[in-house]
Amino acid sequence: LESNSSCVPYLSQCAAEAALDGPRGPIRDMVEAYRRRRDLCVEMLNASGILITRPQGAFYIMADVQRSGLDSYGFARDLLATKKVAVAPGTAFGESTRGAVRISLASSPDNLSAGIQRLTERVDELAI
Repeated sequence: LESNSSCVPYLSQCAAEAALDGPRGPIRDMVEAYRRRRDLCVEMLNASGILITRPQGAFYIMADVQRSGLDSYGFARDLLATKKVAVAPGTAFGESTRGAVRISLASSPDNLSAGIQRLTERVDELAI
């Protein structure tokens, strides 16, 4: 039991050492790629009036979907069914995000752009 709960496996220690001592170029490249994705999403969500906050270090972004009239779970299900876009309902992250959905930035800029376009269209469709 001790080795499972208090000792980090040797292989994980070697992986951590390689991550700390290895080349930094790939890390900088990935950070920059996520920064560009974040900025794209911030711009699109802000233009639609549904941006909640600009993420500072996560690869997720929250969008306010209250205008749709649905709670976040209902909106996430509806968005998947009608627009083929998957988001996480905000209720999974606490009561304060009941009217929000979480968007992962772990996709291509083209997919993010298309997904956010569909999301904002659906918010507008439901708000009418």
